[in-house]
Amino acid sequence: MTLIECAGCTLIAYGIPFSMFVFTIAHHPFRIIISMTSAFFWLLSLLVSSLLWFAVVPLRNQLAFSVPFAVLFQEIFRYLFYVIIK
Repeated sequence: MTLIECAGCTLIAYGIPFSMFVFTIAHHPFRIIISMTSAFFWLLSLLVSSLLWFAVVPLRNQLAFSVPFAVLFQEIFRYLFYVIIK
């Protein structure tokens, strides 16, 4: 029963994104490259924001400090990705 429940929850959680990938992105190799590199840039922005969070020890408990910088780094990396693709 747990295997069937796991499969059902997995299909509920990932069914819509998987079908969107299959019907919109999978047929075009350039779109696959774009989506993978954009995900990589997003992970890089999270890495930079976590390094900032780790470096500033006194402000680790302040959520109001870390969230704006995380959003700022995501926007900077989004612009860098646009510049590289352009």
